[in-house]
Amino acid sequence: MIMEVFHTRIEADGKIQLPPQILEQLDFESGQDVELEVENKSVRVSLARAERLKRAQALVRKYVPEGVSLVDEFIEDRRREAEND
Repeated sequence: MIMEVFHTRIEADGKIQLPPQILEQLDFESGQDVELEVENKSVRVSLARAERLKRAQALVRKYVPEGVSLVDEFIEDRRREAEND
């Protein structure tokens, strides 16, 4: 992986504006919650868990018809397997 370096400034109120190229590469959108991890004087920015969950749900929803519950189908499959044992 090639590391890119971007420069920005810390504002008087502590805000840091991420350059548009970073937002685009990371597929971040305005208003999304992010997590900041601090380790060895470095900061890692990632989508908050709730945002990652929303993205995962949206991805799965593309392949699951409306009104279908994967949880219910999974439980029913396990019940059928238990009956066959």
